[in-house]
Amino acid sequence: MGVNKYSWTKSTTMLYPEQPIGTGFSFGKYPENEEDVAADLWQFMQSFYGVFDHLKDYKLFIMGESYAGMYLPSVGRYFHLQNEKIRNGELLMGLPMTTDVFTIPIGGVGIGNGWMNGMIQGPAVIDYSWWHGLIDEPTRDALHNVFKACVDQWNGNDSIELPDPFHSFNVQDDCGLMWGVLQAAGNPNAYDVTTWDPNVDQVTFTSEAFYNREDIRKALHAPMNITWHGCAGGNSRRRRRRGRRSLQGGIGDDLFHRRLYLDNDRPIDVVPYVADLLDADIPVLVYNGDRDMTTGGTGSEMLLNGMNWKGKNEWLDATRGVWMAEEKKAGEGGWAKEHLGLTFVVVYNSGHMVPYNQPVAAMDLLNRFLKNETFLDLPSPTIRFGDRKIERAEVAANPTYSGGFILVRSTKEKTEGRDLLRIGCQEQAWK
Repeated sequence: MGVNKYSWTKSTTMLYPEQPIGTGFSFGKYPENEEDVAADLWQFMQSFYGVFDHLKDYKLFIMGESYAGMYLPSVGRYFHLQNEKIRNGELLMGLPMTTDVFTIPIGGVGIGNGWMNGMIQGPAVIDYSWWHGLIDEPTRDALHNVFKACVDQWNGNDSIELPDPFHSFNVQDDCGLMWGVLQAAGNPNAYDVTTWDPNVDQVTFTSEAFYNREDIRKALHAPMNITWHGCAGGNSRRRRRRGRRSLQGGIGDDLFHRRLYLDNDRPIDVVPYVADLLDADIPVLVYNGDRDMTTGGTGSEMLLNGMNWKGKNEWLDATRGVWMAEEKKAGEGGWAKEHLGLTFVVVYNSGHMVPYNQPVAAMDLLNRFLKNETFLDLPSPTIRFGDRKIERAEVAANPTYSGGFILVRSTKEKTEGRDLLRIGCQEQAWK
């Protein structure tokens, strides 16, 4: 363990709450849905601002990765609604006059490789694997068919009893989707498909050794009978619960029970919460490492393109460009798209944990988000034929692919009743 020269603490004040309750050393009444998670964190922030009141006027950027894709929109939306209640005088009704309640100045919500809707992002894993050459087309189609059959059985056949806590959110786990794709692809690392090393992303080992040291526990005033764990895997986290009520409100060194309190998490889709944030003019950053199979950019883009919010129509036609992270060097960042407070970034050569795989790019990403700076260093090129410029929106609306060229119908030139397009020095004509 050493000093990280790209630590985000060099850019801003960082706060790492162990949440939901039951994470790490935290204990208490364990949450069972996203409303519980958000309410607990709001109460924590109220206590935090009560102690560190010099920070309460600073903008709060709520960020995380992976399953935090469920937490972050839920927390951001809850904080926003609580702020509105405070401003309207609703939250203080019935409370003592001496009660201090703080509005939380939300600067933005940043979601890294986030899980927001499993029924969309789950099947996207299959397509990701095909596009990256890990499986062939027949295998892709077979996996889609098997997954669809499993979902149809669970959702549509009343004769099938679904044991608690199975529901549509965790179908992709319990239908064996990820396992099936990995088996078909030869078992690459799902969090970084460029390697077969199962330990390449296991950065929690060092943390676990550190936090479980007796001197560290004493310094943190942490319970001595709880073992600090870095992560509970997704599949096992959402399996059947057994005796889950036995530890309610108590302290126990039982990761299996603690991690199952959110096994029936609700809602199953938090994308509408992202829309609520954007409609309230709260900036949202969604970023994905391009080598991550589990929650890749494909699924995120599908979610954002289908999201109903005030900028939906313009978002589909928004400019896409190249992001150059380190000293404006191409290839060091990725590509980005942004409109009306929503920014979507795909980070090149990164797996599931962007700050670990690409620390320089991650630092630049954080700084731009905090400063509300654009990621569009090089806008996507326009396409020309002859002396006429073809805009992206026109290409998107009228695509035809032939011989590697994008062909767009034109009324400017006609050849024997057929449209003629000149792209560079190439010409193509068709009926």
